[in-house]
Amino acid sequence: MQHLPKIDVSPRVEVSEHNLPMARQAARLRIAHIEDIYNRGYLRVATRISPTIYVPDAYYPHGIEYDLVQGFADRLGVGV
Repeated sequence: MQHLPKIDVSPRVEVSEHNLPMARQAARLRIAHIEDIYNRGYLRVATRISPTIYVPDAYYPHGIEYDLVQGFADRLGVGV
């Protein structure tokens, strides 16, 4: 398996004894999703086309969601 960059996928909530197994399972699922993205080599994204959200221009796609997704993909080292 290729070496994956370290990404913090830990939950940001306090976990009590009775819900610890659920928290562990959720963390495993998040890690599995990140590994799927690395194996695929790109993020799959669904969004709405709107001037303030995403504009699919052939030369310069832009919009707040485009910028956020592109930044996340760049951080992961994958495409969109």
